[in-house]
Amino acid sequence: MNVFEAMALPWRLAAMFMAGLVLGSVANAGIYRLGYRPRLLSPWLPGHPRDERSCWLDRLPVWGWIRLRRQAALHGRGWWLRPLAVEIFCGLAVAGLYWWHVVQLGPVAQLLPPGVPPRVVLRELMYPVFGVQVVLVLFMIMAAFIDLDEMVIPDSVTVWGALAGLLLACLLPGGQLPDRVQLLANTGPGVLRQQVVSLHFRSPQPWLAEYDGPLGLGLGLGCYAAWCLALLPRLWRPSRGLGRAVRMFFAYMVRSGELPRIGLLLACGAGAIAAVWSAGGAHWQGLLSGLVGMAGGGALVWGVRIVVTWALHREAMGFGDVTLMAMVGAFLGWQAAWLAFLLSPFAAVLPSLLRLLLRGSREMPYGPYLCLSSLAVCLLWGVLWRYTLPMFGLGWIMPAFIAASLLLTAAVLRVWRSLRERGGAREQA
Repeated sequence: MNVFEAMALPWRLAAMFMAGLVLGSVANAGIYRLGYRPRLLSPWLPGHPRDERSCWLDRLPVWGWIRLRRQAALHGRGWWLRPLAVEIFCGLAVAGLYWWHVVQLGPVAQLLPPGVPPRVVLRELMYPVFGVQVVLVLFMIMAAFIDLDEMVIPDSVTVWGALAGLLLACLLPGGQLPDRVQLLANTGPGVLRQQVVSLHFRSPQPWLAEYDGPLGLGLGLGCYAAWCLALLPRLWRPSRGLGRAVRMFFAYMVRSGELPRIGLLLACGAGAIAAVWSAGGAHWQGLLSGLVGMAGGGALVWGVRIVVTWALHREAMGFGDVTLMAMVGAFLGWQAAWLAFLLSPFAAVLPSLLRLLLRGSREMPYGPYLCLSSLAVCLLWGVLWRYTLPMFGLGWIMPAFIAASLLLTAAVLRVWRSLRERGGAREQA
């Protein structure tokens, strides 16, 4: 790290840009391989049977896609421009995140009191934050573009992404978003030591020792088990009676053939969680915060999905959006995931209006806007956290308020739908 830090800033940014181009190649391979309809559009996949000019040069970032424009007759004119843009965006994103988090200390500077400059010594503490967010951006790019292509986000992206988020939360507990910056005693003339305190699931309230014991283990296992059960295929038809709906619900799960796979995922994950809990320390705190973040991020979106579907008799969000925000919560924590979801309508309003005006379509993939708002939270975390601190400081009152708001929204939407149906019936009469 010292050798890299000794390099001039332009060279460091260039190195990060090149690393981002390589990650862009990985993202393109995932976009075309992990969707429900895989396509032979990546040079990392088996070559197209009608292209005899394939070679290793096609796998080079950027230049490979320029070479692959020869396949325009197979895939359409200009088909190579989007994957080329994805790789360039990844390069700029990695270099930009490095500049913002490590060089400028953006989130830390936003949390410091006015007039207190960030110290250079904090840079090494921001490398884990930078690395965790680079991995998150990689998974979000794959999820966003698959959603644009297929109007669905596959579990092959969000499940592996959530597991990666939990692994990083355990291995790099310092990679969580900053909660606050503590100003310590002077260590010399004009030198003020600063310590970054990472976000955890109780932030901004202090961590309780009880969560290092059986209570924390039970909470972590409960969050992980709920996530695993949510991945099982479900079929709920209460119109045929509650008893029959319950029997069909479990019968559909069994017949789907997914129980062995999810059961293995549950058993392996529970064993790993118990092992980290027995070790304790910062690694357990990071893992438990990731588990609660995964459950909290998915629960909020699932609650909105259930409420709107019940009130309007129309699916408002796909379940892929639920697993996407669970993945974001595993990386960033439930507080950041909730802020990203609340900001997502602002990211979606202009594109949705343009889509309605140009295409006349009201259906749109929502995953890309969830990803954009999550990226905005990463960049503006210090400002957002400082202004929402009183809200999250309410403890359990905050989730209870959100739950009450969902119930009130359900009631209002149900009344609105009934009035609209009555008005339509009167017009027909």
